[in-house]
Amino acid sequence: MVAGSHFVELAGGGRMFYTKKGSGPPIIVAHGGPGLDHTYLAAELSAFAENHTVIFYDQRGSGRSHNAKKDKEHITIETFVDDLEELRRCLGYEKSELISMNQFNRSLV
Repeated sequence: MVAGSHFVELAGGGRMFYTKKGSGPPIIVAHGGPGLDHTYLAAELSAFAENHTVIFYDQRGSGRSHNAKKDKEHITIETFVDDLEELRRCLGYEKSELISMNQFNRSLV
């Protein structure tokens, strides 16, 4: 997958937005939230793209990710983990590093 902005189709419907920069071992960046988007992290963390492939994504119900179910049944730790795994698989990574920016995302690890 080339650098730039893309979408991943989510299981159960919806699309998850992500942007990819650089090349090298992958780092996936999970923004704070739910409700925020990746843009507040991009300026500082894009520096990692000098030596890594950095993937910023907008979590389900946030930013440019859309059409995913956003009710309390679908906005769960389990759903967010599934979405993150779907992104990783779609990008073809067996494993990646994860930068997580808040307490909620610690559960993704």
